[in-house]
Amino acid sequence: MHASYDDLVRYIQGRLTPERLSVIDPHLLDCDICRERLAKTVGSQLMLHFVGKAKADQKRERSEPRFSTGSEAIVQSVSPLSLDRQKVKIVDISKNGLGIIAAKAALPGTIMQVRINTAVELGEVRYCSGEDGNGYRIGLRFVAVSDENFVVRHESNVGDLQIPLEQQADRRRTRRQQLSQSAVVSLLGTGKFLHGEIRNLSEGGTQIFLNEPLDLASSVKIEYADKLLRGPVVYCRQEQAEWLLGIRVRTRFVGSD
Repeated sequence: MHASYDDLVRYIQGRLTPERLSVIDPHLLDCDICRERLAKTVGSQLMLHFVGKAKADQKRERSEPRFSTGSEAIVQSVSPLSLDRQKVKIVDISKNGLGIIAAKAALPGTIMQVRINTAVELGEVRYCSGEDGNGYRIGLRFVAVSDENFVVRHESNVGDLQIPLEQQADRRRTRRQQLSQSAVVSLLGTGKFLHGEIRNLSEGGTQIFLNEPLDLASSVKIEYADKLLRGPVVYCRQEQAEWLLGIRVRTRFVGSD
């Protein structure tokens, strides 16, 4: 029997009971279908909390206040999936992200579940660097930001995440422009090109139809008219004969690249 949608959502949110977790963990190792469903569910959760406008990456620079702390957290990679849960040291934290020292490295773009006491959040790895034999310094940016003044949303406030995406009220902070625009999509680092159609566009992201799926966290370049967008794939789902992808736009240009 496959894992239910509710089980997968609770798995991502860290809300499964220990008994249920002991069943789901080994099942995910053995079941390709449920691992694929988990990846799609991660993408849905990211899109559900599509936050703010895209900002140019600035190495460890931020406008929000950041507080040092010696607390510990438990982190687990959920995209790509790993059953390894490691204890890490929090070196600084703010509303929008945190820095940790971990024993193991993580690739930028990895989506990690972060548990701090009873609070659970999803974070995207933005950078990872060695710490002179003392582990790895990892910067995480929360992809489901709390409305609280500090740190993350508590578990009791996330029940609405179990509602299917299409039934959720629109929580975007920027207006989404409806489009029907042909585009060329480049999968960065591979030399692969695909033709697609942009469905809509906002300051923080875009949806585009392609004739084949792309992996979550894949970095893509989208060219249309005289414009260019770049960013990672945050979800991918099949709609009839096509695939609908959500792209978080991190950089955009007008004119030639």
